[in-house]
Amino acid sequence: MAGSPGETIRELDQRGAAAVLALDFNELDRIYAAGFLLHAPNNTIMTRQEVLDAMRNPRFSYTSFERNVKHVFVDGEIAVSLGGEIMTPVGDHPGADREIHRRYTHVWRREGGSWKLLVRHTNVVRAP
Repeated sequence: MAGSPGETIRELDQRGAAAVLALDFNELDRIYAAGFLLHAPNNTIMTRQEVLDAMRNPRFSYTSFERNVKHVFVDGEIAVSLGGEIMTPVGDHPGADREIHRRYTHVWRREGGSWKLLVRHTNVVRAP
C-alpha cells in the first residue's frame, strides 16, 4: 500500500469491510492485531478469536456491507478511523434481513511496518 498513513488506513478499512462481507478469514487475519478487541452494539466485548468464530458459525454473515470512512487521525504509530456502516445481516444475527446503520471507531497500531486493527467499537444508529 502506497500513500500517506491516512490513505493506508482508509484502504484497510475498505478491505476489512469487503473481507467481512466475503468471509475472507485470510484477509481478516492480516488486518486484525493479535490482541484485537470488538466492543459490539449489544455491549459485549469480544476477542479476535471470538469474532472469527462468530463469523464462522455464521453469526456475522451479511448480504451487504458498506463502510463510509468519515475521518482518519494519525499520531505516530497510532491511528483512529471514524465513520458509518450500512449492512444487511442474515442468519441468527439480531436484525437479520433488514438494513442496519451503525457508527464505528477503529483504533489502529503500526506493528513491524504494517497497520493492524487493534480495537473496533460499533453502535447502531437510526436510519437517516
